[in-house]
Amino acid sequence: MVEERILVLCVDRDNDVGERLGVKTPVIGRDNVLKVGLDYIVRYPDDSDANAIFGAVKVYDGLRPIYGDNIEVALVTGSSGGDVEADLKVMAELDRVLSVFNADGIILVSDGPSDEVVLPLIQSRKTVVSVKRIVVKQTRSVEDFAVLSRYYIRKAFLDPEWRRYTLGLPGLIIALYGLWILIPQSIKPIIASSISLLLGLALLFIAFNAYRPLVLFIRRYEVTFFTILVTAIVMGMYINAYSTVLRSNPYPLLIGKPLTLPELLGIIYGVLVAVLVLETYTKTHRIPYGHIASISLISPLTGLSSIITPGFNIESLMLFLTIYILINILVLALIFLIRRHERRMRIEGRS
Repeated sequence: MVEERILVLCVDRDNDVGERLGVKTPVIGRDNVLKVGLDYIVRYPDDSDANAIFGAVKVYDGLRPIYGDNIEVALVTGSSGGDVEADLKVMAELDRVLSVFNADGIILVSDGPSDEVVLPLIQSRKTVVSVKRIVVKQTRSVEDFAVLSRYYIRKAFLDPEWRRYTLGLPGLIIALYGLWILIPQSIKPIIASSISLLLGLALLFIAFNAYRPLVLFIRRYEVTFFTILVTAIVMGMYINAYSTVLRSNPYPLLIGKPLTLPELLGIIYGVLVAVLVLETYTKTHRIPYGHIASISLISPLTGLSSIITPGFNIESLMLFLTIYILINILVLALIFLIRRHERRMRIEGRS
């Protein structure tokens, strides 16, 4: 007779047995487990949970001559309320079983992978010496196929967990199709191209792990990101509306003289960087001087598009470059003086 104590454990993680029969679990002992299995299969002959219960009893009967009184069989259940709740209930019932029969090892019996998810949790209590999965054999006749099809179709439409996918996804697709029909034909190319561009960029970001810096930027500067997103959408719609003009002339006057498309982009860049500067200062109480310098260095250069045109005046160009250089010298000088003053204040504060 083997002295090692073994527990044959049948797990019903979604608690079909407990909820349908109203049986209090855990169930300990061969006769008690067998009675629950018989009651369940009489009411629900098409459910594999009953076969798992009978499988646990069969394993117990096969090992009883070897282990004698050092073997026991038990049924524990989880919950249909969710994964965490189910796992906690399985572990609580297992502890109750082990308080009655303190086993050295456990043989886990289940009807599929969904119940075997609790295997690592069971191993945290006792050593799992074996896992036995009970697979129900089905004849491949037309009648059996019809019965199984009807069973899974009813489950797909009546089970809340399955219904999210079998009804939710088709409902979303149908709603999007109806919305697409209502959209005017003139802006459908804009939406289609925008969606394709966003999906392509998203796949590229995920493929090369570039999404992590983007996610970090969004978390730190959500206002700036939202401003960039809205600006990009508005600019895309605006440029598409003037697409015929852009094809004929690369530098059209879009908002009336003398503002050109490059100048408009320069202003937008300045505004977005200014928003980033303000958001950075409100969160860190530090002024990003490099961002301020980039506005004075980059944004004014877009004004060259209205000067460098066929037959342009060299004097106008020289005047523009002179003003541009003076502005940047002034900005850089102000940044230098402010930073110098801040450094002096910090030194005085330490002393």
